[in-house]
Amino acid sequence: MSFVSTNNKSGMGGLTTTTPPITGESGGVTADSVAGSVADAAEAAVEQAAGSLFGALPEPSGLVKAAVAAAQAAAAAGMAQDAVSAIVSAVAGGPGAHNVTVSGSAVPPGALLFASLDGGETLSELFSYVVQLKTPDTLNLGYVSPAANLPLKPMVGKDLCVNIELDGGGKRHISGLVTAARVVGHEGRSVTYELRMEPWVKLLTHTSDYKAFQNKTVVDILDEVLAEYPYPVEKRLVESYPVRTWQVQYGETDFDFLQRLMQEWGIYWWFEHSEDSHTLVLADAISAHKACPDSPLVEWHQEGLKLDKEFIHTITANESLRTGQWVLDDFDFTKPRSLLANTVANPRETGHATYEHYEWPGDYFDKSEGEMLTRIRMEAQRSPGSRVLGGGNIRTLMTGYTFTLENYPTAEVNQEYLLMQTLLFVQDNAQHSGQDQHFTFSTRFELHPTREVFRPQRTVSKPHTKGPQSAIVTGPAGQEIWTDQYGRVKVQFGWDRYGKMDENSSCWIRVSYP
Repeated sequence: MSFVSTNNKSGMGGLTTTTPPITGESGGVTADSVAGSVADAAEAAVEQAAGSLFGALPEPSGLVKAAVAAAQAAAAAGMAQDAVSAIVSAVAGGPGAHNVTVSGSAVPPGALLFASLDGGETLSELFSYVVQLKTPDTLNLGYVSPAANLPLKPMVGKDLCVNIELDGGGKRHISGLVTAARVVGHEGRSVTYELRMEPWVKLLTHTSDYKAFQNKTVVDILDEVLAEYPYPVEKRLVESYPVRTWQVQYGETDFDFLQRLMQEWGIYWWFEHSEDSHTLVLADAISAHKACPDSPLVEWHQEGLKLDKEFIHTITANESLRTGQWVLDDFDFTKPRSLLANTVANPRETGHATYEHYEWPGDYFDKSEGEMLTRIRMEAQRSPGSRVLGGGNIRTLMTGYTFTLENYPTAEVNQEYLLMQTLLFVQDNAQHSGQDQHFTFSTRFELHPTREVFRPQRTVSKPHTKGPQSAIVTGPAGQEIWTDQYGRVKVQFGWDRYGKMDENSSCWIRVSYP
């Protein structure tokens, strides 16, 4: 391999190479082969590259000199990838010029440059980001990177993190699992990879089951199912949840089952990101949310103003008509005269806000459980009534956090909000200019006022059986007939692969006759 000095349009020496594609026995390329292909001639190549750099720059900066020295040291140690990265960093303007980077096991370290990110996150929904990465040729170095031949399969299922530098030296991390990868194009000798990044909770959509949970709270069930996945979970729950006699995951994916239970009980979730992981946070109250660490206060200014700070430039406040009263009712055959109906009224300050929604059965036998469920239903109905949409050139707003809006002309809009949804677009303008990396940021969002209770909407329905089910009557060993005072029996359902054909195989079930 040889580096050759050339002249580009800016008059600065470039680096070119004629490295052929590298293939293993299987015809694929690995991270090891990428590094190994350069290692053979790394030391000599860096010497030539250093000469090219110093010959092209009349006054080589200390940064460039230091980068070349680091490259020479890396090459001497056999760390070819580090040598190449140091050269690329020197010509591009040093690490400070690259204020959006990627890390994680999905891609070889230093092999690809960030090009763009497009996606977002919403409370109680799976997030999705599309990340485009390019080989270093994007910076017009003329270097044919072995990373142009990276195989796609090893990327899928691995960790990826986009690291965004913030004012003041901090960083915002967006981390996830790569769930899809593809090569989307070639520009000269540069290759663009496109990776879809989603949360680890996406894995819950890939498994389904039939399973009964007895005498557990909704939180107990969440703990049991999520324990099967080796990822971090944090619970910020303030409600006390009742023990339920019988809950069934009936052919549902783990995701749909947990989503259904959480929606029924008013629990919602989001993710908090670090460079190494993203934590699932479960909450049921506004008090669970933290203020945006880098922007607890954000100002509104008219779009187009040239300010030395990030700001919100678009705000649209929305108010909508909602049902103002909710009624739940049910029946307990052991107490046929018991009145289980519950009513909660909490109309918004609009016209026609006193209409009533009646729901039966309410799925409870205890009056206090009914009161809790009715309150949660009413809070969920009221929750979407007041929302704010907006946008700005701001990097620090994150779903699940709060901030206070200031300086908006309509005074009542200036208040504290919960970020329900954020959509972020980041692009490296050097893709089009051929110059050093320079990024543009655009954020759109949906806000919920923190003075109002937030509840998720019920979007996942309970599954239904297709007619009567067959089952085997069970009981303790040695007892041919085993019933309770109401003549109910325990059974083993055909779909239940966890039951032990004993007195614990099900809850008590009423018997009917044709």
